[in-house]
Amino acid sequence: MTLLEGCLELDEDRLSYLNIHLLVKVCNVLGIPFNPIFLSDTGMDPGICNSPGERVLRIVTGMEADSYINPIGGAHLLDKESFHEHGIKLEIQQYQTLLYDTYPMPFEPGLSVIDALMWNSWDNVKEHLFKQPV
Repeated sequence: MTLLEGCLELDEDRLSYLNIHLLVKVCNVLGIPFNPIFLSDTGMDPGICNSPGERVLRIVTGMEADSYINPIGGAHLLDKESFHEHGIKLEIQQYQTLLYDTYPMPFEPGLSVIDALMWNSWDNVKEHLFKQPV
């Protein structure tokens, strides 16, 4: 509950800032390095894009990144060849679902990491995350 209260303590009207605040707090407790950057703070304008994948590619190239990691759920939005043509390694990651006891409630896979942290020790969640294939 202390983590959740800390996540919600931010007095902010913008959902994106609340989301980043939550991610920072969760990453801190899980020992995951996380240095968020808002696109609006970079001065970069990706312009009008024909697809979400094109927008991502423009942002990644504008940030001069050499790699981009995306979960498998959004893989269909990205053109691997376009990333390759720009010299950017595209990594699509698939994660194993952490199964845990939620008795007396039914288990719902794929919920927020907050749900996993509410039902498990932080060490158990860390162990699951860090054993994932890269």
